[in-house]
Amino acid sequence: MTDSNRNAKGSSSPTGAVFAADLGGTHLRAATVDEAGRIHFRLKQNTPQAETPDEIVQALVAAARECERQSCAAGSDLRAISVVVPGSVNVKAGVIIKAPNLPCLDGFRLTDALTKELGRPAILENDANAAAVGEMWQGAGRGRRTIVCVTLGTGLDTCVSIHSAASPVPAAVVDVWKFMPQLRRSSA
Repeated sequence: MTDSNRNAKGSSSPTGAVFAADLGGTHLRAATVDEAGRIHFRLKQNTPQAETPDEIVQALVAAARECERQSCAAGSDLRAISVVVPGSVNVKAGVIIKAPNLPCLDGFRLTDALTKELGRPAILENDANAAAVGEMWQGAGRGRRTIVCVTLGTGLDTCVSIHSAASPVPAAVVDVWKFMPQLRRSSA
């Protein structure tokens, strides 16, 4: 199933955009987003019930290419790839440590695979952490120094985002589950 929605806010000069994907246990939601937070194109499809990481990578690559095609037609240039997933990630290494709803990705170097396939830099983040940063940038947390973000989808995740007075980016993003092992066990 694909559900596409164009939301280009016209501009005569090309703008840089990022392919941003939320890879959930049920749906893959993706969009091209520019530096001002404007969405140029978005799509939604079912997440493959994959047995191998390659099936997930190919779904992300196909979504990125469709978003790129639509965004290029609207005057945007795709410059980078950003993927968020539920579960534990090693952001620096681009590795999914544990994804309870996508077990085929446990231990997988997703950013390396996407960079190889798409020829662009890729980053990986936990979905709740990214949601908190997004809310502080463009959403309900705008102007706030600290927020608590709870994401509810196929699973449940939480994040506390704390800003310092000197920086527009979070000084700390805390995955609450790491400090609450009894809740992690009961939510599984």
